[in-house]
Amino acid sequence: MDNRNETKQKIIDTTVELLKNGIDYITVRTITELAGVNVSAVNYHFGSLYNLLSIAGDKLFKEIQNIFYILDNLNLSPEIRLKKFLIEYSVYAKKIKKIILQTLEHGTFQLSSQESYFMFLKKEGFKKIQNVLKEITGKDENLDIFAFQSFIGILFPYVVLNDCNFHFDDFDFSDLEKQIDIFLSFIKK
Repeated sequence: MDNRNETKQKIIDTTVELLKNGIDYITVRTITELAGVNVSAVNYHFGSLYNLLSIAGDKLFKEIQNIFYILDNLNLSPEIRLKKFLIEYSVYAKKIKKIILQTLEHGTFQLSSQESYFMFLKKEGFKKIQNVLKEITGKDENLDIFAFQSFIGILFPYVVLNDCNFHFDDFDFSDLEKQIDIFLSFIKK
């Protein structure tokens, strides 16, 4: 890789890491200081901070979107696929919790990649979850609501409540695997 491509990739990777902590306080200076490059490199390679944020956001949200493809692995049982997906998705979502919360808090999309990701969820992501739930339960009705509730029911406590030291009848929200196992045993009934 030549120096220009190396510099460009450093800037993108640094911006992706900064995005995981939210978008509000990202500046060109912060990015370039952490990447160890000159401030002019952002304009040279990307034209603007917004263009850079869009590229980094695309990379960030593609990473989480790719986790959904675990649900397509027919070499695994539907229960294992769902469990593996929920674990990987929750762990990644926890890493990018601040940008997720900012998106929900603002009620608008700050980056086109956020909007693209939510469109993916609506058109494809939840359908993948529904298909696996159908395999597990053998039922067709209310899968859209059930997929959303199960997804959020595991994600929210692990990602948000765990950091708040919120406890409910001594249930440990940090035990993600236990939450998923309880959920799987419930839906198999």
